[in-house]
Amino acid sequence: MPLLTFYGGVGEIGGNLISLRLEEDRSHFLFDAGLSFSSYRRFFDFPFRIPQESVRLELVETAILPKILGLKGRPIKYYAELAKRREGYEVIEPSEGETDIGDVFVSHMHSDHSKLCTVLGSSSTIHMGELASCLFLNNASLSSRIDLFSKLFFRDGKSRKVRNSYRCFGDRRKEKIDGLEILPLAVDHSTPSSFGFIVTYRTGTLAYTGDIRFHGNAAKLSFDFIDRTRESEVDVLITEGTNMGESRPQKESDVGRFASDLIERSIGAGNRLTLVKVSPADIDRISSMASIAKKLDSEIILTKGVASTICAASSLKERLRFVKLPDLKECNILVSGSEDGGSSVDRHVKYLEEAGFGDSFIKLSRFEFEKASRHRIVISRGDLNLFKLKPPPRSLYIFSTSEPVNEEEEFNLEREINTAQLLGLLFYHIHSSGHASSLDLVEMVKNIKPKRLIPIHTENPSAFEKIFSDYCEVVLPQKGRPIEI
Repeated sequence: MPLLTFYGGVGEIGGNLISLRLEEDRSHFLFDAGLSFSSYRRFFDFPFRIPQESVRLELVETAILPKILGLKGRPIKYYAELAKRREGYEVIEPSEGETDIGDVFVSHMHSDHSKLCTVLGSSSTIHMGELASCLFLNNASLSSRIDLFSKLFFRDGKSRKVRNSYRCFGDRRKEKIDGLEILPLAVDHSTPSSFGFIVTYRTGTLAYTGDIRFHGNAAKLSFDFIDRTRESEVDVLITEGTNMGESRPQKESDVGRFASDLIERSIGAGNRLTLVKVSPADIDRISSMASIAKKLDSEIILTKGVASTICAASSLKERLRFVKLPDLKECNILVSGSEDGGSSVDRHVKYLEEAGFGDSFIKLSRFEFEKASRHRIVISRGDLNLFKLKPPPRSLYIFSTSEPVNEEEEFNLEREINTAQLLGLLFYHIHSSGHASSLDLVEMVKNIKPKRLIPIHTENPSAFEKIFSDYCEVVLPQKGRPIEI
């Protein structure tokens, strides 16, 4: 009997890590390997205190890396370790037989689903969608090598070679591996290259939504996921439930419309500058803001982090189906004034220079607002220090990132508001959730008709029992406790 064990995403938003063990086939899979932000925040506070020295002490003993059971229920050492040497450090892989995790299928590149991939033993193969893999590898290769996650991405302290094997899967392209047939299905989420999975094993079929929504530019993909999953007559449906507590029904198209109206009014009031902050991997939002700028004949300025993301995504020959990426040749790139400073800035700058965009650079010290010939829209992903930028009073500041889901994120939002007020900026929070609403979830489950429903990525799992018990059996997972399927 296959065993499904949840080591993350239980009673919390994010940190998804799902183990599927097939004893008959002697195979062990993971679906997502995400960082639990709540576990991380118990001991660390980026960027002031971060895990740097020991995987065992800083990640395992702190329960940031969960203790996982392998085949036959034995504990396994599935992660690499760091050993200091006179010059740099060395990566120590798990010995043969210490881990039996063969393949890891990642639904999308957000850290709460992918961050732990870099610490896995190199015998584990990591599978992602093509664009997700491209962005994940690009971000990791440009990392500062300060924390354990970035250090363990490489083979050793000096090498630029990637330690693990990364493979790309395709939408609707079946993968057959060690007793499983895995069908990745693209879904709509706040980052492209997001997937759900239909997984067929000897005795049944399960489906996993990953993070999913039905109100974005690619909503059709999510409805197609429902149709395909219903046709498969799944025994088990693992679903996210981020918005089961509170839903905010705003479509992605609403964000663009509201933002466009605000920016146009701001220009009419004589303002020369609009600042937009987006989530790091939200290419939909970056693209929509760049499109607004172009429509309003505004100068598009990207921070180095945003430009690097677009540059990496543009390197794929096949265009995104639902997003038109901004042309970096039509944008200027702000290459200084980063909050982090140091060598990470140089890596982004070097990457963009090598890609041929050096002529588009603007130095912060030469960024003069009064002499601008037209309105400017600056798009950042949190890598812009507003105190260094010193935007003119009455500049529009559109904060377009996820709604806060915990106390710390509420403090972050409060800090943004305080900064805007201090500098005299006009602050607006405009966002469309990356997750399905509660009514969307009801309609999805009703359509799919699973025999069993398992909610994760939610702070309100008990609500699923009350809402769905007349549709199907609801199984509330317990962290680390196997479920027979």
